[in-house]
Amino acid sequence: MPKRVASSIVVIIFLLAILSAATVYYRKTYFFSPLTFRQDSVINLPYKYYRNPLYIEFDFVKPGSNPYLPVWYRSVTTNRSEILQVIADLRRATPSSVHPNHRMLGNAGMSYILLRQQVFPTPRPPSPILLTVQIYNPQHVMEIIQSNGQPPVVRNIPQSLLTILNQQESKSVPDK
Repeated sequence: MPKRVASSIVVIIFLLAILSAATVYYRKTYFFSPLTFRQDSVINLPYKYYRNPLYIEFDFVKPGSNPYLPVWYRSVTTNRSEILQVIADLRRATPSSVHPNHRMLGNAGMSYILLRQQVFPTPRPPSPILLTVQIYNPQHVMEIIQSNGQPPVVRNIPQSLLTILNQQESKSVPDK
């Protein structure tokens, strides 16, 4: 009987070691946990696309000295908790009955949120885009562009996301 108990303990320790190694591998390799990952209108690509490290690029279009040439400003965050907060805010956003004014695209007053996978040592050159959100500030609506070919989803901008956008806009610098 003691041999059986000893071999059971060895098997349990071996299984725990494999489980621990798998957990460490998934935490280091992927942004989301495979057990809690869920696809929706915000995170709409398969799990394997969300590999670490990810970053969010905030782009803001502001009026320039020439009214026909707006100036682009950019800020970047690689902070995991900030990225998760933005994703949570996007998921919490309610559907909008207002349709965005597409004539505003690329004009002053527009903002963009891009979730990217960082495949280079720095956020430059641009990395693959996993999520694009076009924000129509005057209308307080946003359009979540679907990477999987589905039509865009139009949502109201939650106040918590507006706060994040204002913070990021204050940190933004002109894009070169």
